[in-house]
Amino acid sequence: MNKHFYTVAALSISGLLVGCTQPPPDISALDPVPIEFDCDETQLLDVPSNPGQRGPWAVGSKTVQIDGLITEVWYPAAAGSEANQEPTVYDLRQFLPDADAALIPDDGGLDQVCDCYEDLPLDTAHGPYPVIILVHGTAAFRTASLPIVTHWASRGFVVLSADNPNIQLKDVKENFLSVQNANQPQDTIDIIDVLQETRAPLEFLKGYIDINRIGVSGHSAGGNVAGSFGFVPGVRTVIPLAAGGSSEGEYLKSSMIVGSELDGVVNHRRQIDGYASSPAPKRFVAIGNTGHLIYSELCSLGAEQGGLIPLVESYGVDVNGVFKRLGTDGCGNQFLPSEKGWELINYATTAAFEEVLQCNADSARAFDDIEVRFPQLISFEQE
Repeated sequence: MNKHFYTVAALSISGLLVGCTQPPPDISALDPVPIEFDCDETQLLDVPSNPGQRGPWAVGSKTVQIDGLITEVWYPAAAGSEANQEPTVYDLRQFLPDADAALIPDDGGLDQVCDCYEDLPLDTAHGPYPVIILVHGTAAFRTASLPIVTHWASRGFVVLSADNPNIQLKDVKENFLSVQNANQPQDTIDIIDVLQETRAPLEFLKGYIDINRIGVSGHSAGGNVAGSFGFVPGVRTVIPLAAGGSSEGEYLKSSMIVGSELDGVVNHRRQIDGYASSPAPKRFVAIGNTGHLIYSELCSLGAEQGGLIPLVESYGVDVNGVFKRLGTDGCGNQFLPSEKGWELINYATTAAFEEVLQCNADSARAFDDIEVRFPQLISFEQE
């Protein structure tokens, strides 16, 4: 194959990565909700004024199936219920094709340890809690962004993320063109539908979530989904990560676009233009010396080998060259360490979600000195 072929292939795959072909969702099954809302009935624990600090709740985790979607739920757990419990550990081999997973030993470094605990009781002494849905990117999976989702849950949010069929890691590994059959927007609507009625398997949340206060975030292809969800009943805040901007919506109260300076998949110019075209009120956060994968653990897992993809490759898993390049974008010692990126991402996204979904004006003031706090921040705008 010549260089021109690989250039064209990379550009074509980059287009698929951001989910350009995914169809719009059908929201007819959703109940309408009031355009206006308040937080008057909500009772929450006091959280640190610094939104980058972990909150007062231990985080529970639960794996459920929502209309066939394997979905992870992270939630504020009852005080003290984590005592003497072991943290949840996700075996990442589950996200690979069976033949590839069989090549990797039990001690192969694919255990993803969560700062959360399986099946803890929900904190029913507080609430109702706002909801955040995170939509994963192409070739990712529901637990790809644990440091971010568990941070949100520790500060009083119920957070959900599903394995989206045809676009998760095992699908893309077997056939990259499967992404053309993905429908992440409808998958996300199906989750909101179940949340509205809090029917099985989410009945443990009944009476303790507020479906009129929903935030949607997403990475890459999932970020494009998030940015388009302002028209969905109850969705008040959207935060696309490494994607484009947000669109108008009657329910939408704010949006924030978060981008990476050296993103080789979704060019930083697209992120800037996405912010420019987004409706106000809005914010833009740009992280310096980072690539496309800073919003996940795909670089930090197997960091000594250069990330998750090189790690599985070291066990004999065959990885296509173009796919490997895209699956390691931003991995390596030359880039900002993942932990430094998560510090800024957690700070900014939490402040934006708390401002709207928890009616917390103090969180909005966290942006006043964000440029002083974070040297890794290269651009911040708001209007």
